[in-house]
Amino acid sequence: AEYMGANRTIDDSNVIETSKSCIDTSTLLENIPCNSTSISTKGDSLIACVSMAAVAIPTSVPAWKRNLCRMLLVLVSFMISVVSFDIFAFVFAFVGAGPAAIVAFIQPPIFHMILYKNSLHWTVILKDFTVILFGVLGSFMSLSATITELIRKF
Repeated sequence: AEYMGANRTIDDSNVIETSKSCIDTSTLLENIPCNSTSISTKGDSLIACVSMAAVAIPTSVPAWKRNLCRMLLVLVSFMISVVSFDIFAFVFAFVGAGPAAIVAFIQPPIFHMILYKNSLHWTVILKDFTVILFGVLGSFMSLSATITELIRKF
């Protein structure tokens, strides 16, 4: 069988790989125009890897303008970090104490207990609660140290 993708026709024996996110082509309409599609085959199912971006500069804009826009965004971010170096360290400390601790230490054991609630041994539940407690205490200690240092500095 032959399939169309990325303006190429390939057969089942060919495999083209990229590092894009993959979706099943059974949900796609045939001949969707796409400038970055790669196709791989597994058995009878065809998987198309379609490049997805939340925000993209349209390709109708010349390449030099797209690159200039990207460069300006990076330079503005860099200048903000250089100008506000002392405050920037506190921003990272707050992010590390808050959202990063929640994502790394608190949410995974909660999700584990929710997903496997009927099949967990009490020792695993105890371990999950220990990790949650460690995350909450570490977050609280880090947040309080950051606030104390911020008050002392300013």
